[in-house]
Amino acid sequence: MKLCILVGHGKSDSGGYDPGAVNGDYHEFNIAKEIAKAAAERLNSTYGADCGLLNDDGKYNLKERIAKFQDHTYDFIAEIHLNAGSATASGTEVYYFPSDSTGQAYAAGISGAVSAALGIPNRGAKASDYFGIIRQTVPTAVLVETCFISSGDLDKVKDAAGQVKAGNAIADGIAKTAGLQSNANGWVKASSAWYWYENGTPVKNKWILTGGWWYRLGLDGKMLTGYQKIGTETFWLNDKPASENTAGIPLGACVITNDRGNILDL
Repeated sequence: MKLCILVGHGKSDSGGYDPGAVNGDYHEFNIAKEIAKAAAERLNSTYGADCGLLNDDGKYNLKERIAKFQDHTYDFIAEIHLNAGSATASGTEVYYFPSDSTGQAYAAGISGAVSAALGIPNRGAKASDYFGIIRQTVPTAVLVETCFISSGDLDKVKDAAGQVKAGNAIADGIAKTAGLQSNANGWVKASSAWYWYENGTPVKNKWILTGGWWYRLGLDGKMLTGYQKIGTETFWLNDKPASENTAGIPLGACVITNDRGNILDL
């Protein structure tokens, strides 16, 4: 099965920059491209999918994006957007082509996953023949309105952590609908963060011992670095890769807790 994640906007029909919807300094295209990168990376690294990424560089306008999907090279495509409306509008919704039951299933899977991950309303799967990317392309296609850039929803995705969370949720919704199984074990990098997987499931909020070093995983499963207070003790978790420190200590490795030195057993 071959997939592709697209980024909406970026280039206008006249060749100039198309930011999409804008809220202050936040542009839809800039946020959507990071969400799309995270989604494609997770589909490939965690689910072993064959997933491409298109228009994260803003190289293609809508007509050019549509032209890329005029045959059955891809089985499924999803174009990532942010919605715009009132200052109180909230939630995620995903559009599919009317009468496309497969597209409807993907749309429902994605909207449910994003709603749960970001803690915003699930506006659901919506049939529409308005959008060219789902009306004029051959593969099963959906258009993802991740959340509203015009409201408080923006807080959910305006930083890198939120963008990765949204992208991961989109990937998980696609994978679940497609029947893809997670193949991850050990360290998995998603954007700039590291996660530890066991039998395809991310480990969260606990210590792990690997390679002779202890690491701490946060509530979201992300490897923690720097000073971290856990329980009543403060730990130093190395904040630089082994290549950037003379002792060769791995990134995230627990170096000291208070005055006790290297942690060999917790």
